[in-house]
Amino acid sequence: MTDANAKHPRWGSPVTDERGVKMADFADYHNLIFLNEVDQGPTFQHLGQEGSSYIDLTLVSHSFAHRTNNWRIRRGFVHSDHALITIDLVWDTSNRIPAEEVTRLNYYKAEWTKICEELGNTTFVHEGCPELDSKNITRTIMDVVIRHVPVKADTKFRTRWWTPELSKLRSEYRRLRRAVSRVWGTDRREHLKEATREAKLKYYSKIEETKRASWETFVKETLSLDPWGVPYKVARGKLRPPTVLAVLKRPDGT
Repeated sequence: MTDANAKHPRWGSPVTDERGVKMADFADYHNLIFLNEVDQGPTFQHLGQEGSSYIDLTLVSHSFAHRTNNWRIRRGFVHSDHALITIDLVWDTSNRIPAEEVTRLNYYKAEWTKICEELGNTTFVHEGCPELDSKNITRTIMDVVIRHVPVKADTKFRTRWWTPELSKLRSEYRRLRRAVSRVWGTDRREHLKEATREAKLKYYSKIEETKRASWETFVKETLSLDPWGVPYKVARGKLRPPTVLAVLKRPDGT
């Protein structure tokens, strides 16, 4: 998004100026698409005065355009001559790698000197397209990093009862909580707050349900191996936390 201060019919302006011609040529040269919806009206309106214009532009690359939707002007949300512009971003999460399958690197043990030396001697291939160039650079950097950063050792202690379903419920709850803090419209905000409360209740209820099921499974499996094991000791109160000395005193009371 940019306050281009340029006028051209391609984004709704009834007139054309020199900056508008240059902006249109710039977009064509770099293969960019204007997302502005003319029927939404002008993006700039003088507060308390007459006069408006279409000078705030939103541009994206062709490869990213399919991820955008619902370009809208929101009036009355900001105290500015420029209207608030919002866009919905659409993400395909069907190919997302589950968190438990992601390779985690131990950057505390990274060989930074070797990484810097190898990157310094690397020649990046330029494709002539900013998006392809950024992908090639990112891929090259990651290849170098993976060679010189060890993989984190799998932790011995894990939450036994955690499930992929809980991860999804937690993500949805956090997403709604963030959305509430970003929306100030009364109707929309109240709707999101109600949805957030429902998501929170569902998330924490599922935690309790999963914990209980995990404990019951643990008890059954343990009792089948040793009837006098951990479940028995817990029930009899024989497992107690170690005593911690909170205060030490000398014989004189100090």
